[in-house]
Amino acid sequence: MKPEHSKQLQHLYWRAGFGITSMKLHQKGKPIEEAIKLIKQARRVQKIPNMPTSGNGSGMMNGQAQRRSERKLTGEINAHWVEYMSKTNNPLLERMSLFWHDHFACRIVNSKMALNYIDAIRSNALGNFRDLLLAVSKSTAMIRYLNNQQNRKQRPNENFAREVMELFTLGRNNYTEKDIKEAARAFTGWSSNKQHDFEFRSKFHDTGQKNFMGITGNFKGEDIINIILSKKETAHYIVSKIYKYFVNEKAPSKRIKNLGDYFYRKDYDIGALMQKIFTSSWFYDPENIGTKIKSPIDFLVGLMKTIDLEFKSHKTILFVEKALGQVLFNPPNVAGWQGNKAWIDNATLLFRLNFVGFLFNRVEMSLKVKEGLEDKKLNRKVKKLIGEVSTNRLVKAFSKYKEAEISTVMTAVLLQPKVMIQPDFINQYTSNNSTKADYIESLAYRLMSTPEYQMC
Repeated sequence: MKPEHSKQLQHLYWRAGFGITSMKLHQKGKPIEEAIKLIKQARRVQKIPNMPTSGNGSGMMNGQAQRRSERKLTGEINAHWVEYMSKTNNPLLERMSLFWHDHFACRIVNSKMALNYIDAIRSNALGNFRDLLLAVSKSTAMIRYLNNQQNRKQRPNENFAREVMELFTLGRNNYTEKDIKEAARAFTGWSSNKQHDFEFRSKFHDTGQKNFMGITGNFKGEDIINIILSKKETAHYIVSKIYKYFVNEKAPSKRIKNLGDYFYRKDYDIGALMQKIFTSSWFYDPENIGTKIKSPIDFLVGLMKTIDLEFKSHKTILFVEKALGQVLFNPPNVAGWQGNKAWIDNATLLFRLNFVGFLFNRVEMSLKVKEGLEDKKLNRKVKKLIGEVSTNRLVKAFSKYKEAEISTVMTAVLLQPKVMIQPDFINQYTSNNSTKADYIESLAYRLMSTPEYQMC
């Protein structure tokens, strides 16, 4: 395989998934061929196997105990999804689902709501945006989070209507305050029942005439969504977010317009849009490779794939998420995580750089982390939660190279940004190793503890 194809494939698999191992990298074809395969595969949605089940009907527990139980179960659903991301043969589906989870940011503590919400997203992640928007909007998690169960005729609550336009579809400055008020009237009656399923309560619905975006009618919520999707501004806004997430924070306006027009012509076919992006030559331009700071989930799942890492307890995954500032189902607000440079501060960078060494039994984790997790007994606690860290996959992948070649090859595989690793840097940390396997493990630890490893 040509070196440029290898780097382009890595780029594709980091943006359309969570990285690729060295062994699999050399089994793949050309980048554009692989992109088409990933799209086709991702359109075939399968349930996440062995997902923890909902905790509804948990006997005679009091309210506080019930809430505690639900938080714990929702945490297990979170961690199980992360584990699945690291093992799946369908990485684009999970990558797209993670993107939509941020786009439709929703704080959830109930297990059934979490399961229904993630099912709504995964089922439509590469389908039609209209179907995805309707499914998420009708999820009990979103209805409860944005208070639409309180949205009733003569007492409209505008939270849901406002966020649907500002954050989920049109973007700011493409609607008026009157549009929000009229849309809220149309969404009256959208609620949920005690089983946490969607329920339209007709007696709470405002049946009067509404004037939304210059159109008058006896609109329901579905009508509002259809009118919003008829506006090209929606296609351009969605494309802009997708481009900044999957390609580059710097989004050329002409390219966004062209992609937005294409998305609109394709009737909001998400899979078609992603194929156009991943098969475009500009996607593989050097200025787009290695420019994205890994999110905490990217960082964690990438580690799990690279060093064949499994944890004894789901608590470890939740601990790392809290330490790095991204707990699934618990965004900071309805706008989601800020991302990019916001992922890194003094505490999170130190944690990232030390966590790899901790996994390789080379450093103690005596550092401060986010979310008030400082603890003198931190090392002992985390040690109990982490299972065996196997480097067999790494050793097998790189043992076929001569020792003088290993540092060059491993640097190219583990680090996306173009870097020059000096021999003195390598020797400083590997001179005491006695075997080739030791050398590979030591080098991997050192490379994965660099600031460059935080980029993809």
